[in-house]
Amino acid sequence: LKTTGGATIDDRFYGLIRFMCTPLHILSTWLYPKVFALHHVYSEEGVPLFGDISPTTNKVIFPPNIPASEEFLDRSGIFLIDNHETIYIYIRKEADPALIQGLLGVEGFQDINANTVFPESLESDFFVRVQNLIDGLRRLKNSSYQNIRIAAEEGPLEPYVKSLLVEKCPGEDNFENFENNIRKLVNTKEAQGYLI
Repeated sequence: LKTTGGATIDDRFYGLIRFMCTPLHILSTWLYPKVFALHHVYSEEGVPLFGDISPTTNKVIFPPNIPASEEFLDRSGIFLIDNHETIYIYIRKEADPALIQGLLGVEGFQDINANTVFPESLESDFFVRVQNLIDGLRRLKNSSYQNIRIAAEEGPLEPYVKSLLVEKCPGEDNFENFENNIRKLVNTKEAQGYLI
């Protein structure tokens, strides 16, 4: 979805085959990933906003999605980006060191490098909430396993994370509206009996 021409022929061929073979409900997340802001874990009153297990439904309470666009990624944020293949935890430079330590067990942003991995376990409320979110996302996909990759701002994975985000070109409608229009067209064709 990038307007720049940095994709290799292998990337384009993989994308084409993936596009043709992927079920529609998965394809929408692959084209337009889910993005959650993790740094807004507590309300101003100190009430947790996500990561709890609902006692009535026994499901994880998710934070609201934010648009998958760089303009919505707060400079001091920590984000979970799910493109159905991989879960990325994208950490910006100005993120709260206490949240970074609670999530990864490192002192701060400067300690994140290419070898930083998501820990198996930490004794931190923030870590448990994020782990609950990840488990909830996996359950939504019938418990399919997804890698978790840590991407830091200006780190080696940042270009790939940014390639998942949608750039809006001047004069173009945003991707969400485009996707909604495509869904309406598909539903209309289904109702008319053109699609099986």
